[in-house]
Amino acid sequence: MWCETVPAPYCYGVEVPTLEKYRQNGKRDGSCARTDAALFDVTKDMKRVANVEFKEGQPTPRNIRKDLEKLVREQLAGNWFHILPANRAKSIRDLSKKFVKALTAKEDGQFQLVNNWFDDYELEIEFAIFVIAGHHERGSRGFLLSNRLLYKREQRSHFEEIVDDFFSEPDERWIRHEIR
Repeated sequence: MWCETVPAPYCYGVEVPTLEKYRQNGKRDGSCARTDAALFDVTKDMKRVANVEFKEGQPTPRNIRKDLEKLVREQLAGNWFHILPANRAKSIRDLSKKFVKALTAKEDGQFQLVNNWFDDYELEIEFAIFVIAGHHERGSRGFLLSNRLLYKREQRSHFEEIVDDFFSEPDERWIRHEIR
């Protein structure tokens, strides 16, 4: 579905090696990871312009954090496309709590992500959460919620507040697209 929405002059690659090197648990040396998809601009010698991570259901905060790290450290536009089964507000709330936990995890009283990444990188990720309608919802295939999370270094002292606010109940800042 996502691939069909890629407009000209872009093309995409699937399971594309990252530009940065990453260390997974237990490994001594970093190596390239993979991003689920990447967008390339045909008019600019196939320059990579965005990375995309796809998720489904309710991943652990650790898995969310690992994929967010790739989106942030690559210093490209980042897109998170998430599919949730059934149109239940609880599913969205549960997923939102996991994002908050992933982004605000602390180590020695300090935010891991802020200290490890955001001193060097700024954060701009477009989130799209596609909620598939349950079988009892006639005439609807579901809906798409979208919003952009922006974080600048100078906002560091308000990081937890920014994340909590962004992932609170979807409100008018989240654009809702009905899918028929």
